Amino acid sequence: MEYFIRRGGTDAPFSELTLSGAKITRKKSAADEFRAVFADPSKASGFSTGETIEVYAGQKRKFRGRIARLDAKLGGADDSVEIVAKGPWFDLESIVYQQTWKAARISESGAAVLEDCQRSKVVLGQNSQSQKVGVAGQLADIFGYAVSKGAEFSVGEIVADAEMPLDEAKDLTCAEAAARVLKWLPDTGAHFDYSSGALPELSVLPRSELPSKTIDLSSGLVKSVKVGSRPDLAVSAVSIKYESEHSDGANSWLTVEEDNYPPDAAYGGRNAVVMSVELAGMKGSCQIYEIECRSIQPNSAQWWRDRIPALSDAEDLEVLSSKRQDDSEDLPRFLVSGTIHPSMNFLASRERVDAVVQYTDKSGSVVKREIGVRFVTTNAVTGTYAVRSTSQYAEPVPSGLAKAVYDAASAMQYEGSAEIFGADADDFAAAKIRISGGRSEWETMDSPVCSTVEDLESGTLTVKFGPPTHLYPDRISEMFRIGRPRVVPYSNNSKSEGISAANRVYFSGMDSESDGGQGDAEYSKLVVKSAEEEETPGSIELDAQSLDGKGAAKMREIYVVKNAKLAKADALMTEPVEVE
Repeated sequence: MEYFIRRGGTDAPFSELTLSGAKITRKKSAADEFRAVFADPSKASGFSTGETIEVYAGQKRKFRGRIARLDAKLGGADDSVEIVAKGPWFDLESIVYQQTWKAARISESGAAVLEDCQRSKVVLGQNSQSQKVGVAGQLADIFGYAVSKGAEFSVGEIVADAEMPLDEAKDLTCAEAAARVLKWLPDTGAHFDYSSGALPELSVLPRSELPSKTIDLSSGLVKSVKVGSRPDLAVSAVSIKYESEHSDGANSWLTVEEDNYPPDAAYGGRNAVVMSVELAGMKGSCQIYEIECRSIQPNSAQWWRDRIPALSDAEDLEVLSSKRQDDSEDLPRFLVSGTIHPSMNFLASRERVDAVVQYTDKSGSVVKREIGVRFVTTNAVTGTYAVRSTSQYAEPVPSGLAKAVYDAASAMQYEGSAEIFGADADDFAAAKIRISGGRSEWETMDSPVCSTVEDLESGTLTVKFGPPTHLYPDRISEMFRIGRPRVVPYSNNSKSEGISAANRVYFSGMDSESDGGQGDAEYSKLVVKSAEEEETPGSIELDAQSLDGKGAAKMREIYVVKNAKLAKADALMTEPVEVE
């Protein structure tokens, strides 16, 4: 098989480049690598770090990635240059994942406007509209963001049907963000397919979706094999306790919801995973409203004395008539102090109550006036009321996560390796291993491949298989730590709203008000007095009631005798009436 490197549209055979020791390492959820040594250092002079190369075996592409290192070794006849290129996962390790948030900006007019901005503070499990997304949706967003920033791969199938709790973090690379999401599905991994398409295709598949590949010990192509069972890693049950701390401003309380699988299993025994997962709780405020209300008595003289200060001394005050607006029969009281909040479910209206009254003032005049008062009328009663408002709703409890973890980690785990002659890494890199010709349990063990190392020079393939090493370095206790590094977002709706709602309290409602007034006066009796300090004070008294049906008294011209002569004068009098 002839191997060559393609770069910039030009193919160069390994023999021409004096390459030796060429190996391609493929890893699950990690960066694949191509390593080789230029026996003639001058052949490496045209290569540079950051450059994209492709490795072909005949017409089949085996690898595509960027040159990460060119290490020169100088020592006489042993001069050489080692080339190390890393696959597209290396792009994920080089790009910081960011999400779209709403942030305030002061415009030229001085007004605050919300606009989109990219932040390296992220909330995994949530989109830019502050809506919950599952593992598959979150991974698709991470990979899509990386591609938009120059990562050279395409996104293929993502099979990760599980919900996840919200997880707040800062300054994660796309690779770190993906690993943080994948921890909730222990048997799921990411693989690249280099064989077709312009760019390598990234797929995320669980163990159940991987094709089975059988290694036949009797084929004569197996150099060595090592297999060991790990019953200590098989999970017997999963119990996830979702804890939420809630507050309404007046009280705080804890809720705990359990997700257990299998439903009839005993929890807390050997190899039983028990984890506490904190979720963002409901955040609210509690405002205390004290209101005072009094009855409306528009036909009561004393009620009007209390409303109109100018009438407080009118002892003979009489209410001649009163009037309220239409549809006011359901509002028998008015608000003296406080605020009626809509959540109290009371009726309230701003209304004016009018009346016509008559009274005698301090001078003795009998006054008739139109008076009125404007205030908030209501059917509320005096009391103290608590009004609660929610600034952040509780994070929903993920559904079926315990089952997803159990399904991924409950089966018997096998780990080991096999060295095979003439095998193709493409057949094993995204597969699960079975071994025939050995023990019977190996024929159905379906152990996922962790990595492959393809030695292009010797034609041998080393396959390592077993549980994911990032979750099981040595013992099952690592499984219990899935949720420990997670940070619960303080405000899980601030991404789309651009505000921290927990710090804001909105006051609304109808406040008490009182505005009384009097109309023009009409006098039925007018008394005008001279100054009281005079020795003999005088007064003028005009009493319309004393006319007793004699008509209007007004200024009239009359004739009188003055100094024995006829004279004219004006006098306040009624129309003269003949006397029989």
